[in-house]
Order: sequence, then structure tokens, then C-alpha cells
Amino acid sequence: MRVLSWILGAMLLLLVAPAYADITSWTLTSPPDLNYTNDTTPSFNFTAVSNNATTFSCTLYINGTGYDSNNSVSNNTATILTANTSLSDGQYKWWINCTDNSTSKSPERTITIDTVYPSVSYVNPPTSGDAYETVTIKIQVSDTNLNYCRLVWSGTTETFDNSNSTHYWETKQLQQGQKYIFYAYCVDKVGQKNTTSSLTVYGKQVGGGGGGGIISVPVRITTNPGAVYLTIYDSAGNVVYKGLFRSGNQISLPYGTYKVVLEAEGYPTTTEYITVKRATSYHFELSQTPMGVPNDWSVVVVVLFLAVIGYFLLKK
Repeated sequence: MRVLSWILGAMLLLLVAPAYADITSWTLTSPPDLNYTNDTTPSFNFTAVSNNATTFSCTLYINGTGYDSNNSVSNNTATILTANTSLSDGQYKWWINCTDNSTSKSPERTITIDTVYPSVSYVNPPTSGDAYETVTIKIQVSDTNLNYCRLVWSGTTETFDNSNSTHYWETKQLQQGQKYIFYAYCVDKVGQKNTTSSLTVYGKQVGGGGGGGIISVPVRITTNPGAVYLTIYDSAGNVVYKGLFRSGNQISLPYGTYKVVLEAEGYPTTTEYITVKRATSYHFELSQTPMGVPNDWSVVVVVLFLAVIGYFLLKK
């Protein structure tokens, strides 16, 4: 009876003793948990420690499906398994199973595949080149894994004052006569970045002044011929520019209406009228026939006359 009691006691101890795991520890080195990547075949670095084997087999599982395997993983040695079939965009659970005498499962981690860049565009953007006292910059953004959006205002990167799930916006007070160049960009959690186009606005002059509206708006003028004598009058008849002008140069003009007189040697004087509402450009063509040069019929008549004179001279 005593021997039987010892046997029963030993069996009871075996039943209540905790199971002895073959893999005693896991180190999931990379990628970190909750990782975002645009790599559709990511690699997974891990180290498994076994209590009874020097080598064993391991398999990468993603959402329950087996991917890469290694049948000779060394104990307590960093090992890399790769998603050997491309993953589509989305969130996945991954883990490692290793087997020596029995199968052990690593902790689960999450990875998100995202290959799509943020979509960002202006909403009711200010007109580039116009003048304002205040201006609101508002953008619309679409991205599943958006991280942040920023406004770059005259070279300074800023956080938008206002935002919701789809829009970012901010209102700026502009200083009179100042020029501002700006754009916005958005970045997702992978680090993929998309940018709007750059726009330019000017601070509007309050209370008028010659030409009214704005100070130092660049107006680019091109001409044919390439160099002319240019005179510009404002709406009150005052000369605001006078001198030799080369095609492609810029003149700073306030908002307003102007009379433009162009002169070039051998060409008739040309008068044009322009209205400046923003930074812009104008092209002026002087007459294609310079003064003093006969038209086509005159040339024909002269040639015929000379031919007749030559004919009679030869007959003599």
C-alpha cells in the first residue's frame, strides 16, 4: 500500500506541474509593433531560445497564413523570415511559430502596408498674384493613415490653426505691400509626402494711393522689337515710367489702369491700355512694317519702272 501511495503521489505531481515549454523566450527585433511601411514584402527579424535544441524549424505567419520558413534556425540566434508573397495595402497580424519537440508561438504584432501617398488639394484657394487684407488657406486631404499636414508660409513651416478629419485651414492677416509665397504638404504614417502647388499673394494697400490697391506688383512686359522706348501713364495722366526698355524686364506697378506708349526707331508709335489687377505679364507687338519701308506693291512698281528704263537704255 505504501508503494502504491508513492506512485499515486508522483503521478499527481506530474499532473499539476506546469507544462515545460520548448521555446523559453522570444525577441521580436523588427519590425516594431504597430509598424507602417510601403514595403509589400517586409522582413521579420526574431530570436528564439530553446531549452532542449540547438536547431529547430520556424515559420512566419501573417493573418494565419504561413509564409517564409527556415528548418535550421540556430538556437538564440537572430533570424530573418520574409513575406515571400506580396501583401496588399491593409493591416495584418503576424507571429512566428517554432518547433523542436513541440510547437511554440511568439507574441503577435501588427503591421500596416500602405503604398498610397496622401491626396492633398486646395479648397477655394486665393488667386495667385492677387492682393488681400486677409486670406484663408484651406486644403482638403484624403489618406487612410494620415500623420500630419503643414503650411509653409514665406519659408516658415507652420502647423495649421484648424483641422478636422478631411480639411486643414488657417486665416492670415497680410501686411500692406508685402509679398507672400506659400504651399501646403501632408505626410502619412509611412512618411510618404504630397505637396500642393505654390501660390503668391500680396498685402493690399488700405486707403488707396496712386493707382490704388497694392504696392509693387511685378508686371512683366515683352515687346517686338526687343528694345523700345517706353512711357507709362497712370489714370491721372502722371508719368510712372519713362525710358529705354528691353523685352522681358519687369516693372512694379500699383493696381490701376495705365496708358502704355511704345516707340522704336523706324516703327510707328503704338499706344496700348492695360489694367493691372495682379502680378501678370503683357506682350506688345509694334507694326510689322517699319516706317519708311515701302509695302509689297511699291516694291513691284519700282522694280518694273527700273526694268523699263533699262530696256530703253539698252536699245540705244
